[in-house]
Amino acid sequence: MTRGYKLGAVVFVLSVWLAFPLSSVWPQAPKTLNVGYIPIVSVLPLYAAVDNGYFKAAGVELKLTTMAGGAVIIPAIIGGSLDLGFSAYFPVIAARANGLDLVIVAATVREIGPPQPYVAVVVRADSGINNAKDLEGKTFAVNTLKAVDWLTTSEWMALSGADQKKVNWVELPFPTMGGALRNQKVDAITGVDPFMTVELGQGGVKLIGYPYLAINPKMPVAGFVSTGSWVKKNQELSDRFVRALSQGTDYVNEKPEKRGELVAKFTRVSPELAAKLRFYPGFDHYIDAQALQKTVELALKWGLISKSVDVKELALPGVLK
Repeated sequence: MTRGYKLGAVVFVLSVWLAFPLSSVWPQAPKTLNVGYIPIVSVLPLYAAVDNGYFKAAGVELKLTTMAGGAVIIPAIIGGSLDLGFSAYFPVIAARANGLDLVIVAATVREIGPPQPYVAVVVRADSGINNAKDLEGKTFAVNTLKAVDWLTTSEWMALSGADQKKVNWVELPFPTMGGALRNQKVDAITGVDPFMTVELGQGGVKLIGYPYLAINPKMPVAGFVSTGSWVKKNQELSDRFVRALSQGTDYVNEKPEKRGELVAKFTRVSPELAAKLRFYPGFDHYIDAQALQKTVELALKWGLISKSVDVKELALPGVLK
């Protein structure tokens, strides 16, 4: 082989190598996202995306932190200790109304409606409480005050002719609500799975109402949120997160038989109990803009915000329809 031929071969190899980005030769290290969530069935798309490797395939590694609700997740996002978090839309609406840079990055959950509504009011079977009016003068536990369950229950009571101002509202994490109810520390709780099925399975409790259903059979409830500034700086990474989560949504919708298995794996619920869960929400890729505007109006009615918010400002492009 002549020297000229050798040199030509080297140049050809180098030109081919340089024609491809380094990432196609040596994959880049996954980007780590700090994500806060609540260990309930509402987060199933996230569980599915993690379990099936959708985030890994998208080059995203999640550091998951279990938290009580959006009212604590949102301050963590604004403070920078979380990149994204699962939250009901009410705290997002309140944050935007108060000038905070918060946006809905991905839709996840809505009320599913009949025949099996998503969230219920749970009381002791022998409590004598049978309707919203009977809750006046009683103690009601929600996971976070001035948030979605407090607000929807207040509206449900009003629609039923009851006064929520006569209720003693307290905060309790979902996992501790059942014990507090049975030990008569509280008189009513917000029921959401997997915890509602646990309480019903043990007996001695009953359901007296479905606040989300009473307000809107397909009410938009919760999704993943972040700050607008974080998304602007990390647009490509945010897009990867949304795509992987969307795959998780498709999975739980197409394979409902896998839901219990995922809940057992990610919430420490036993496989036997997880197989019995039935209070699932609807899982969506998008938020109905008109329904979300009604949610804004509800927040305004109950004093969660002092001025209205345009829903177009609440979510990233493509989230609303």
